[in-house]
Amino acid sequence: MFAGIIDKSRNGGMASGVPGEVMGLWKIHSQLGKLPWPYFDENGNVKPVGSLIQLPELTKTLQAIADNPNCFYDGCLSKDTVADLTEEGGIITVEDLKNYQVKWTSPTMLALPGGYKLYSMPAPGSGPVLSYILSILAGYNMQPSDVATKEREIITYHRIIEAFKFAFAKRTEMGDEFFVDISQMVINMTSMEYGEMMRGLIDDSKTQPTSYYNAVTDNAGNSHLSVIDGQGSVVSITSAINTYFGSKVSELALCSTT
Repeated sequence: MFAGIIDKSRNGGMASGVPGEVMGLWKIHSQLGKLPWPYFDENGNVKPVGSLIQLPELTKTLQAIADNPNCFYDGCLSKDTVADLTEEGGIITVEDLKNYQVKWTSPTMLALPGGYKLYSMPAPGSGPVLSYILSILAGYNMQPSDVATKEREIITYHRIIEAFKFAFAKRTEMGDEFFVDISQMVINMTSMEYGEMMRGLIDDSKTQPTSYYNAVTDNAGNSHLSVIDGQGSVVSITSAINTYFGSKVSELALCSTT
């Protein structure tokens, strides 16, 4: 699809996939939420005292989604989105948005020492990465005494950093499990035995060149949000737009609810 035009896989309309954030948030809210979907009222009561935020076009968009989240996929927002993407060379159609479906998946699980179990987000999220880090570090059986002296502290943080290097290098190989077979890689990354093997590659006396960790490509990173309320409910969301400023395409005019 991008043969000979690799830049279009990062910038412009063709770099944009079918947006899933609105429907994903709506599905989670529908099944697990307690607060009303249009959480912000017309007076902005949830904003800090004295704050001033004026984004009129975004306000219209969020109001439309608050009134009807499906308008993003089968309404005026979908038409505006497709029109803007088409103008930028995109190939997403109104039918693509209309047919979008949320997929529910099972979390990854790592059995930790002491009978604990770590459940986390499956690939292409970073749950396997977190599991991989902990599986490598588990064998060190870290205690408060490991940072009691400067010498022990240096070794301890060195081990943690090295575990992160191996884990985030492996992350560069992760893809969407619905399109790429990464089942064996995820099994390895959530295995205490595999973590033990990788722990044997950590040298307490030195670090290693980048090639030692077998990273495939660079990554531009994500934005993450974790929220815990007084009732023990937990929300963990990762938002990714691939590279800096995403595809560099933004909506010019979105529909109003008035």
